[in-house]
Parts: sequence; structure tokens; C-alpha cells
Amino acid sequence: MKSIKIKFGLSLVFALFIIVISLSSKALYLSIYHYLVMFIFVIFIVDEMLILIPKFNTNKITNKTYKSNYIEKTYNQKELNQLVIKNNIRAIIVFIAYFGSLAICGYLYLKYENIDSRFIIILFALINLGDYTCILIWCPFKEMFLKNSCCTNCRISNWDRLMKFYILLFIPSLFTIILVFLGLIIFFYWEIIHFLHPERFYSLSNDLLTCKRCDTHKCKQTKRQPN
Repeated sequence: MKSIKIKFGLSLVFALFIIVISLSSKALYLSIYHYLVMFIFVIFIVDEMLILIPKFNTNKITNKTYKSNYIEKTYNQKELNQLVIKNNIRAIIVFIAYFGSLAICGYLYLKYENIDSRFIIILFALINLGDYTCILIWCPFKEMFLKNSCCTNCRISNWDRLMKFYILLFIPSLFTIILVFLGLIIFFYWEIIHFLHPERFYSLSNDLLTCKRCDTHKCKQTKRQPN
């Protein structure tokens, strides 16, 4: 959790830097634009590789796809099936609402010449900050759509890389395309394993995700029981 707080602080600084540079001087922004994109690539490609390589992925929220992180407990298969269907429907709603909203933002950027790449970069920086805000402070997806009471049971945990990098498709380069492509790999791997082994994803069937084993900040803070 300490590392998440550090990332939150860094993402806040990054967002403020992007906003100040972008809004204070367009000439300065344009002069560093390519270096900025390369910086984003270098920083976040490492983050994506840490998720893709099991040896380095020690977060039980994001690595519950792996069989080694499944501790079987007695559960009702029908109840699990109902939980999976409910969460799949909610996930589809989130997908349409979130990516639809970003698609609209991208369309506005492409359509109107007075909206330049600063709009996309600022939006990316805010989304990145929002990612850690959801973990540490408040998550609108959890409260408004998914209704899971604990991050360990989140249906869309590993969507975050695709959710973060998708907007960069509207300023295509080798760097941004690679980031989005790896985000897609993480997304599809998550969805395939959820389809094949849903029992690994919920505290109903995976003892690793139950409250007695939970060490997340928000769980300690709220003392709520996961679904």
C-alpha cells in the first residue's frame, strides 16, 4: 500500500506539471511534446510489464488470475454463477459508459482544430491520477456501478491499463500504440481467465480474497465485508 501512496503522489505531481506546462505556454509544450510522450512510454511500459510477468506481480488484486493465487473454499456453484452474471452485466455497462465517453472526447479532438494534443495529454494525466484516487480515496465505478464492497473483489481491476492508455490512441505514435496494445493484452487475458475460471475472482470461492486475508487500505479503513 505504501507503493500505491507513492504512485498517487507522483501522479499528482505529474498531472499538475502537465496542466501548468500545457496551459501556460503552448510553445513550451510543443517543444517538449515528443520527449513527454517518450517519458510516458518509458514509465508506463515498466508498469505494464510488472503486471504481465507473474514473477513481478505481487498484488493479489491484479494477480488473482493465476492458479497459484487461488485458495479453494466451499461454495455454491449456482450462487457463483449468479454472481458472475451480475458482475458481467455491470462490467459491460462500465465498459460502454467509460470507453464511450473517451471516444466522444477523442472525436471532439479530431473534429475541432482549436483542440490540440494538450487536451489529450491533460486528460491522460487526470485519468492516471484518477486510477490511484480510486484505490486510495473513492472509486466511482465501485460505488455507482459494480457495488463490490472491497477492491479484492473488483470485477475490472486489470482493466485499468487499457482505461488509462486508450485515450492515447488519438495521438498515435509507436510509443502510444505499444502502450495501448499491451493494455489490450492485459485486458483480454483478464477476461479470458475470468470466463474460464471465475472462481478465482471472488471471495465467495477464493479464500485468498476474504476479509481475514485482506490488507488493503480501504478495507482497514471501512471495516466492510467483501461481496
